[in-house]
Amino acid sequence: MRHERLDPTDDTSATEVSDVLARAFQNDEFFVRAYGNPSNRTRALRVLFRGLVRLHLPLNACFAAYDGDQIVGASFWAPCSFHAGFLDSIRAGMGGLFRYPISLLRLMRCDDLYIGEMQRRATPEAHYLNSIGVLPEHQGRGIGSAMLRHQLEALVDPTGLDAWLWTNNDLNERLYGRFGFEVVHRESIPPPRPFTARLMHRALAR
Repeated sequence: MRHERLDPTDDTSATEVSDVLARAFQNDEFFVRAYGNPSNRTRALRVLFRGLVRLHLPLNACFAAYDGDQIVGASFWAPCSFHAGFLDSIRAGMGGLFRYPISLLRLMRCDDLYIGEMQRRATPEAHYLNSIGVLPEHQGRGIGSAMLRHQLEALVDPTGLDAWLWTNNDLNERLYGRFGFEVVHRESIPPPRPFTARLMHRALAR
């Protein structure tokens, strides 16, 4: 397994990373709630992640995990203060999300809640793991753990700063817990398809 930080100018790898994340999050509760129709969800996630990766590439904190020449896992980080504006999102190619206005509204409400709660607690310069995912056919092989370990060592720990993330998955909560993340807040997301989101924090020992 090879881990690389993406070159901010490498549009080909960025596109592949976006597709990997779209597939990895296809059945995530956050997106199932927003996009109930699976075919709409597939299309929307491709648009969403291509836009998000474009927005985060200049921060030099997008990572890919390779099995041979294939990208099988990906992630991107940002400072906790980072939040792209509406025009920036449109320029990044996310205008296609307006094809599904009700779904987009659900998505934006949850995202505003997540970002707002995290920013109330975190220092602006702390690290925020926006997304990390592995292709479904490669899950269960320890790739997610290897990716997280590498990124904490390469990106987070050298800065001496805390790290934050959200998850709504029991299995992922246990995974992050093994790397020092602790749940500091639980948020009950209302219907349709209610679920509990967890805000997790990792304080770096000083």
